[in-house]
Amino acid sequence: RTFSLHDPEAHSLLNLVDVQLRLGERAAAQERLNDWFSERRRMRSLELAAVGLWVAARIATDEGDAERAAQMLGWSDDQLKRLSISDPHADEPDIGMRDRLSAALGVERFDELRAAGRELTIEQVVEMAVRVPGARTSTSRQTITRPAPAGLDPLTAREIEVARLVAAGKSTREIAETLFISARTTQTHVTNILGKLDLESRAALAAWVVRNDPDTI
Repeated sequence: RTFSLHDPEAHSLLNLVDVQLRLGERAAAQERLNDWFSERRRMRSLELAAVGLWVAARIATDEGDAERAAQMLGWSDDQLKRLSISDPHADEPDIGMRDRLSAALGVERFDELRAAGRELTIEQVVEMAVRVPGARTSTSRQTITRPAPAGLDPLTAREIEVARLVAAGKSTREIAETLFISARTTQTHVTNILGKLDLESRAALAAWVVRNDPDTI
């Protein structure tokens, strides 16, 4: 497949990322994508940024980080719509990614996260896209492949990670640094968790985790 971009260097790099993903070289693809995002002038083109974020969403999907992938995909879709550009990714990889995310999150949650992604600034969404290759694969894969423990059924895998860190006494900043997400995203997760569980405070959430999480010591 060929990305139709005006910047030849950006074009070449994204095609190399695509080849690496097809070969299963996800860590190498992420590292190359990090280099792609490090060239800040590309972010002045919303079309380039939208395509780069779509690729980042594809990597996050392969890693099992469905929530992050859905938000980045939502931002990418919204920018292409604003630019009146037809989605250049309505092909097999794109359809497969959307199907996987819908199955992992449920259609309603998938749509909610895509909507949340549309509200992010370009700085926030690029922060989500750039990752140390392989740093979170072992834990984030739970989002797609492993169900939550029985006592934690109301929460997604990402929310379980956040809830456990709250129970461990971590601050919003510390949780954000641990999970490689922004403080704003962390606080959104905490707010969503409290709403789902009908709790009023982080202390109440910590107590709930201790009661319901078999992995809590």
